[in-house]
Amino acid sequence: MTSAVPGLGATQGRPGYPHHVVPIAARSRASAPASQHEGQAQGAARVGGDEQIVLRPNPQAAAAGRDFVRSTCSRWGLEATLDVALLVTSELVTNAVVNARSQVTLRLRLRPDRLLVEVEDEDSRMPVLQQDNGWDALGGRGLMLVDALAARWGSQPCPFGKVVWAELPLVPDPSASGARTDSPAARDSLS
Repeated sequence: MTSAVPGLGATQGRPGYPHHVVPIAARSRASAPASQHEGQAQGAARVGGDEQIVLRPNPQAAAAGRDFVRSTCSRWGLEATLDVALLVTSELVTNAVVNARSQVTLRLRLRPDRLLVEVEDEDSRMPVLQQDNGWDALGGRGLMLVDALAARWGSQPCPFGKVVWAELPLVPDPSASGARTDSPAARDSLS
């Protein structure tokens, strides 16, 4: 399947893709049997899916990664998990671009109970969670955010560098259950 990112055009299959997106073949649920794919469109239980995009190491990489995550999560019906996925993606892609200075593969893997965000780069140095950078430090807080938001995160070497990953639990969408979120009781439970 061709992976289209809103505002960026297709990342494969036609010339003229943006300079910060490298064309790749994206793996997705579109390769699932038609009956399985149709069942999901009708609200059936989620099944696994993988999609990825390759980004060039430039200042637009994090924004392109967020656009990719936004469109993928929307297609997968993960609006309730979107904000956390966007923040984690931003931090992991930015770290890869700043530290590895290589192209970055951003991969999303949907599992029944979680979303895996993986960022692969060509730098073999593993990230280190900084405990105290001081209030005036210019950087070093990104992994602290990932650590606070993800159920688990880590890194592992791969043949040409490393993969840094984060597991995000899927947040139930209150509108999907029919629960009213505008009632006083619902508002109290959200705070």
